[in-house]
Amino acid sequence: MIVQDVIQHLEELSPLAYAEDFDNVGLLVGDKNAKVTGILVTLDTIEAVVDEAIENNCNLIVSFHPIIFKGLKKLTGNSYVERVVMKAIKHDISIFAIHTALDNAINGVNDMICEKLGLVNRKILIPQNATIKKLTTYVPKDEINTVREALFKAGAGAIGNYNNCSFNVDGIGTFNGNEQSNPTKGKKGITQEEQEIKLSVIFPKHIENSVIQALFKSHSYEEVAYEIVTLENKNQHIGMGMIGELPEAMEELAFLNDLKTKMNTSVVRHSQLLKKPIKKVAVLGGSGSFAILAAKGVKADVFITADLKYHDFFQAENSILLADIGHYESEQFTKSLLVAYLTKKIHNFAIILSNTNTNPVKYLQAWQKRKKLVSQHVDSIRNCLITRESYVFDPDLDSRHSRLFYSMSFTTSFRYQILSNLKIHELVWLLGLSSDSIDDKPAKTKDITIPFSDYSWEKLIRFVIDLKKSDEYYLRGKS
Repeated sequence: MIVQDVIQHLEELSPLAYAEDFDNVGLLVGDKNAKVTGILVTLDTIEAVVDEAIENNCNLIVSFHPIIFKGLKKLTGNSYVERVVMKAIKHDISIFAIHTALDNAINGVNDMICEKLGLVNRKILIPQNATIKKLTTYVPKDEINTVREALFKAGAGAIGNYNNCSFNVDGIGTFNGNEQSNPTKGKKGITQEEQEIKLSVIFPKHIENSVIQALFKSHSYEEVAYEIVTLENKNQHIGMGMIGELPEAMEELAFLNDLKTKMNTSVVRHSQLLKKPIKKVAVLGGSGSFAILAAKGVKADVFITADLKYHDFFQAENSILLADIGHYESEQFTKSLLVAYLTKKIHNFAIILSNTNTNPVKYLQAWQKRKKLVSQHVDSIRNCLITRESYVFDPDLDSRHSRLFYSMSFTTSFRYQILSNLKIHELVWLLGLSSDSIDDKPAKTKDITIPFSDYSWEKLIRFVIDLKKSDEYYLRGKS
């Protein structure tokens, strides 16, 4: 298998012809005829990714984003782009980028987001125009079936869920060949009348060469009369963004929290809440501010995208909820899509999902601050549990989190047994407790089961809040 074979498979998923004009897709580095030893799939091609390819003996990197956007005038290693290209060339590694071709594919980036969110009734948000062409040709009546079938086989005549679509009109064609002609019908120098069929078929623009080749190969005329025009029709299967529906409507905050979890993002920036349920959802992976009006036009309740600027949020105008989940976050599952697709197409071959996190944006997580604050609270709680004293509010600590523990009395006795299956021993360890420091005979008890399989500081806070609901506190488990 050579590089070109892999490219052909990828173009079946998302033809490069539908990439945006500003984009730079295709084979950016390497030889299309080179034998492939392994394929590494990534979202971005940075130096660490090239190193990963070298380590795994992969000489083809399939990247969503192109490493080269603008022309390179020199290769000196002064930028990460130059260093990546130089290292790839040095190690005979090819780099292929698919980017907006996959953005515009109906089973591409945006369909993946819809899949993660569980959306149904999916449609393209902004269908492309000028992607459909019409071929009209004139075929001898006795040859029409042969020519028509050849065009169908080449991919012409497909409209949505239908194929083998054509329009046929009977007529009479006339022609007169000169002395250099070699007519298959009639004689040169004599005007010939021929019973012909005017045949019309449409086709997507990326297969034009195949359609023309099929026409010429199947048609008997020395000079084939035909015309090709580009239609202004919208292509409902190609375009930017996607619109879908939730199986059941959700409250806004519940939806945003669900979005944050399912898209594995640290932050969701959003416009003003509208206090209405979310049902119809528009999505566009990557920078999608240009599609806000389109999302409003289809009456979407929310539009999910990335890279929204300050003034972009004003466009919500109390008619739609705008949600910015981050550029990397909106496209992060794309590499999994590509790996799954190539694995189905290419059997028994090394196709590796890159482990390198290429997100250049880092977040100063609020939980890091909370972790420190809660740790201070826990130290105070531990001491109160041991000394049977009440916990006193500390005004020097963050009021938001101190308030959770304000006026909490820990005079009630506690006892515990370590629950290895629920990992309550983590909490015991965290509080610094021991069986020797705990009174084993509480006056009242309240059994509490804590799912610590996904332990976090946030759950510790919620645990203490749950304890606060009772006059007596009892932490109990079984080994």
